[in-house]
Amino acid sequence: MNTADISENEVFCEKVISELNKVISDPHASVQSFEIISVPFKQNKSPVRLVDHHLGIESWCLKYVYQHAHKYIINQRKLNRYPLTIVKYLNCAILINPDVATFWNVRRQLVEKVQLSLTQEFQFSHLVLSKKPKSSEAFFYRRWLYSFQSGEAIDWAVEISLCERCAERKNSNYHAWNHRQWVLQKAPNLLSYEIIKTEKFIRKNIADYSAYHHRHFVLTKLFDLQYFDIHDTNLNELYQFINCGQPDDKKINNVDDLALYLLPNVSVPSSPRQSINTVKLNSFYYFLNLIVHDLRMINTLTELHGKYEAFSCYRRIITKSAVDICRLTNSSNYMMTEQFIKNTSTKVAHDGIAQSVIVDILIKQLDMSDEHNVKFAELFL
Repeated sequence: MNTADISENEVFCEKVISELNKVISDPHASVQSFEIISVPFKQNKSPVRLVDHHLGIESWCLKYVYQHAHKYIINQRKLNRYPLTIVKYLNCAILINPDVATFWNVRRQLVEKVQLSLTQEFQFSHLVLSKKPKSSEAFFYRRWLYSFQSGEAIDWAVEISLCERCAERKNSNYHAWNHRQWVLQKAPNLLSYEIIKTEKFIRKNIADYSAYHHRHFVLTKLFDLQYFDIHDTNLNELYQFINCGQPDDKKINNVDDLALYLLPNVSVPSSPRQSINTVKLNSFYYFLNLIVHDLRMINTLTELHGKYEAFSCYRRIITKSAVDICRLTNSSNYMMTEQFIKNTSTKVAHDGIAQSVIVDILIKQLDMSDEHNVKFAELFL
């Protein structure tokens, strides 16, 4: 390639990069998504397209444009120079290849120098995720950006919605679900809404392991926080689970009998001064009712779709969590104090503590004809 060809190529790349940046920077364009358009050969028009707020770039020019932007960014970085003009090259390079941490780190330096606004950066990272919803770097960047904002000023529900869209677009999107959990750590008031949202998602995406992992996180986190819904005291699923196969005179149909059944080692005192911690008791009921609901959901999904490894894995992990928490709550020391429980997923020691009947029933939910379940029970239950 001669000098004239190189010069012509650079002029072309500069034109494309500038045009792309102009569209991204135009507030009236309101770009909502970015895509690479499969066009193998050059056509006599601009490769940058904007249709109904959706931005695209033709695939034939990617190699040249990306190399040009990459070269410029690296050269400026070697010189430790970050002029504002570098932004258009970063925009282009990241949209084409968002997995290069160096590009994002340069943006971080520009933000710290107040050369880029937080609002613009949230919009840009959102645009990147529209093309690559599994981009770990984009999620890392958003978490970093939030460190510059006060919690009261953040609408975390918007971030949850972004995670939902990314998870819908790519199955087993670990990075989106992990980011969602980070959001919930910051805004635990949103945890209760996740119960309905995650169930809907799982019923539509039955083999998405990341979704099951997230739901387990939500359930155990709610218990850790001693949460229960004061507007929903319906424990019918738990009653049905316990009473299944029992004669009428043995069935449990009130909360007093339920406490005696679930917590045989914890006396239920009548004196108000010695009362069980009702918050912990109600959160325990609430958690167990959700676990039973999920066991029934997995059974229903198995009947509809056949056996999936995701079903078995989720059944094992929620059974373990339920067994551990039943053993934990079957202790007067826990139920009579205000202490919080952390890391409920770890194995709870139960030597010397009589198991409640519910523990045996829960363990029987595992199909012991499956050697994996047998091994799991031996190791963890």
